[in-house]
Amino acid sequence: MNNQFEITVDDKHAYDATAALADPKTHSTALYAAGVHFQGLVSRYPQAVAHPSRRSIYGATFKTAKQRRAVMAMIRSGAIVIPYRRGQASSSENMLQRWKTELSADGRTVSVGNTASYAPSVIGLQKNQSLYMRKLGWQSMEEQYKTHGKEVPVIYFKVIHQQIKGA
Repeated sequence: MNNQFEITVDDKHAYDATAALADPKTHSTALYAAGVHFQGLVSRYPQAVAHPSRRSIYGATFKTAKQRRAVMAMIRSGAIVIPYRRGQASSSENMLQRWKTELSADGRTVSVGNTASYAPSVIGLQKNQSLYMRKLGWQSMEEQYKTHGKEVPVIYFKVIHQQIKGA
């Protein structure tokens, strides 16, 4: 995945704490459930805001006259569609539909990420995230984990508990 965040179960705590009580497949199921829950939290689009201008963010609309001419030519040719409509433009990769949660072969790591080619600029690591996307309200994956990460072990242990209780 282009932009992913891995969640790994700490063997000493999670596995040892429940090893005698739960089937090993229960751990994988619980971890996957926690990953899907995390994906549901981080895949939300930010609240709509008034779009700031490139000038207000970067100090200039274009870096060079050549860049401005290239953008205007792309608009005229139809390569850039104005106004852009999320998920409707022919060039859209529809980031909302590109989220994936994958469990590792050993069942101890779950990866949550987005396969859209532009995902690193929108929600990537803070050092790679576009300043414009940040101003629009997108949080980096690190910020998302700081906000929602504490829910991951809660979901993990909730599923373990349900499996033990139901067994």
